[in-house]
Amino acid sequence: MVPFDRASIFLHDPDKDVLRISVLESSAAAHILPIGTEVSATDSHAGWVFQHNEPLVRHDLVDGLRFPVEERVLAAGFRSYVMLPLVARGKSLGTLGVASVEPYPYGETDVSFLREVATQIAMAVENMSAYAKIGALNARMTEAAERARMAMREQLTRHLPRRNATA
Repeated sequence: MVPFDRASIFLHDPDKDVLRISVLESSAAAHILPIGTEVSATDSHAGWVFQHNEPLVRHDLVDGLRFPVEERVLAAGFRSYVMLPLVARGKSLGTLGVASVEPYPYGETDVSFLREVATQIAMAVENMSAYAKIGALNARMTEAAERARMAMREQLTRHLPRRNATA
């Protein structure tokens, strides 16, 4: 089991080119980066992992900060974290992060295990996204079919003589 005081999933918003916290589990300082928080897809810890598609392990933030957001993370009491890419079918979807208030809690075994977890999460995110797209497409097709039905009805009503109701 991997120890953590906070776990978060950042998903990429391509329209704004940001990563947004979509899932959060935290026993400490949940206010520091709450659900809905957006971070740069290029100049943040999550952004770096998203761009490079490789894990980022920060053993002790006291030893030095690498990204501006790490100031807030350290100020909230977190000393270390592991951030991993969420990649499905070669496409980066976001990142998975786990953090600890302790320094040096994550070893290679932990990172290896978290890679497997990230793969499973990425597949679930991709499936949810595909399901949402199918639902949206189905709604658009239903609306289009209804508009076509109404237009056809209007055309038939206009151009075909009505039967005599008493005939």
